[in-house]
Amino acid sequence: MRLNNFFKVGKSLLIKMTGVQNIINSHEHYNTFNSDDSFKNTCTSCNLYIEDTSSLDKNTLEQREAYCSNYCTKKVIQKKDSYCQNGYVIRKRLSRLQLAQLLLYHALDVGANGIIRDVSEEEVADILGCTVKSVRNNNKALKEFNYILYSRISKDRFSVILLDYNKYHLSSKDGGRGYIVMSSNTLVRLINVEKVNSLRIEIRSLVKFDDNNVRRIKTREINMSYNDISLFLPNYMRHKAAIDRAIENTSGIFNMNFRK
Repeated sequence: MRLNNFFKVGKSLLIKMTGVQNIINSHEHYNTFNSDDSFKNTCTSCNLYIEDTSSLDKNTLEQREAYCSNYCTKKVIQKKDSYCQNGYVIRKRLSRLQLAQLLLYHALDVGANGIIRDVSEEEVADILGCTVKSVRNNNKALKEFNYILYSRISKDRFSVILLDYNKYHLSSKDGGRGYIVMSSNTLVRLINVEKVNSLRIEIRSLVKFDDNNVRRIKTREINMSYNDISLFLPNYMRHKAAIDRAIENTSGIFNMNFRK
């Protein structure tokens, strides 16, 4: 498993992953699945399985179905998606390792439809400096937050689908925001940031830098206000002293200038 020297990451994704994650936790649902027990035991236990697919677009659903048809060793076909209703929203944030792991996936060999095959848990853990158990827990969380789908291949190997990867190139009129091209060197520096709020600031700085340099002017300076930063940080971070401490722990990729 190798890291590509340069790779693309959607700017909408970078904005979303640094903010609050809203998860719909349904407490009432009904199924319209094939009643065959082998189907229930196979598909509903698969990590690619989603009860409520209403939040996924047509292309993503087609990618999932193609993956199941071409790569699932069980070859069980889903007849119909289940429907869930009367849920409630849980608000969470991605941890430092979850942010780093999601970025790392983009640096691997991603297919045109966002599919990454044959990923090693041990190698991901080695790059992130964490345990294999953390990698597995992060995958579960990223799936729950609707960033990825994944399926185990063997004891150490799995495949991943990056949801919305095929939207990164869309123009603003088509509902997209474009993408940034990140280097593996930048990724490594981000992974080594030790504080989660410092990492959030650095990721948002990447978006700000790209937005401010549409003509690719060679500058590493970022201008943001403390109010800009406080909008995507937790409530306990919304005062100047806390933000200053978080800035001090960034990797130094950018020269950051902040105004009141």
